[in-house]
Amino acid sequence: MSRLTNFKRQHREIRELISTITPLLDRDLLLIEPTQVRYQLSALLGKLMMHLAMEDRFLYPRLIKSKNRQIQTTANRFSTEMGDLVKVFNDYSKKWLSSSSIRANPDAFIEDSHDTFRALLNRVDLEDLELYPLVEEAG
Repeated sequence: MSRLTNFKRQHREIRELISTITPLLDRDLLLIEPTQVRYQLSALLGKLMMHLAMEDRFLYPRLIKSKNRQIQTTANRFSTEMGDLVKVFNDYSKKWLSSSSIRANPDAFIEDSHDTFRALLNRVDLEDLELYPLVEEAG
């Protein structure tokens, strides 16, 4: 079993949560009942923060110390960029902390959600397509 199995599973779960949330990003629905989307966002935030903490604490420090120069360089770049993603998602989550804030401005919430999810999915894709194969190839 790959040492990246848990990270890959978490990526699948993050994608699934975003897929669950995306259809809920409907202006009319958000004006009537934003609680469901807020509940799903809380689940996504919990999953994402756990994933990022595990990467920060266990994965990236080990990869940055790798003897493989390409893994070191890639891990350093990803680790640096990760801090920006954490800030973006924390800011997003704080801004849309309550159902009432979502209901008050559903159009801005929808736009922020799409932008934030796009950045998050881009990051997950880069790790899956660039970093993880590099680590697995090195053994």
